[in-house]
Amino acid sequence: MNAATSAITALPQIRMTVWNFYKLDSLLAVRADEWSWKADALLARELKRTIVMDDNRIPSNVATMRSRVEFRIEGTGLIQIATLVYPGEGHMFEDAISVLTPLGSAILGLSEGQSISYASPNGTPVKVTILRILHQPEADRQRSARRSAEEFSALQFERL
Repeated sequence: MNAATSAITALPQIRMTVWNFYKLDSLLAVRADEWSWKADALLARELKRTIVMDDNRIPSNVATMRSRVEFRIEGTGLIQIATLVYPGEGHMFEDAISVLTPLGSAILGLSEGQSISYASPNGTPVKVTILRILHQPEADRQRSARRSAEEFSALQFERL
């Protein structure tokens, strides 16, 4: 086992929404021949080891698709912010990173504080740590639903 292989063997637990899981799994099945085999392999590995959760039960500190994530590349001190996107969505976000890149596949499903190592294109290990989830679509939908429910309750109360 070489250094790059041993660095990626201890993988942290990851979580993904049902919607994200099935969309990514479908994309792999339908469009895999259009992508690099390495991109396919990394994403397939992540899908195989994920805990799939209902969209409204995913914790708000988990990097889901279209989440805006602050992370650190260990050993460099480099802190970046990026939005994790599906293939073809790079134009939608100024800071987009595709889930088909090694970094994109690596951060998918990680929680704040978790780290993972992956092999860079030249084979050297790269370790990334999630610092904060700045925006998560599922958390926004949950907050919006709670606000709507509270507003509805207030209206019902006023009618009494």
